[in-house]
Amino acid sequence: MIAKLVSFQLPKDMAREKVIVMAREVAMEWLKHPNLLRKDFLLDENNKTYGYYVFSDKESAEQAHGEEFLARLKNQFGVEPEMQYFDYLMTADVTQGRITGD
Repeated sequence: MIAKLVSFQLPKDMAREKVIVMAREVAMEWLKHPNLLRKDFLLDENNKTYGYYVFSDKESAEQAHGEEFLARLKNQFGVEPEMQYFDYLMTADVTQGRITGD
């Protein structure tokens, strides 16, 4: 499995409530992705947003943020995202009381 961190700056004056509404709309679309296992939405104190994704394979992770995604961010926010890839080792899920992964 591959983890991917995608981040970009939102407008500084965008309210948290607006970010949540937009994230929920995007989340509905990500539920349809055939090789996405998980996506977490994060927001820091400077209104920089982070998407933490877990994909079944690297090819899916690379394809997920193609030209259409990049164009949408450029048009909507005037930004290009930063993207990092990680070898997904495991999760210690306290809520489920289990460890998943390798």
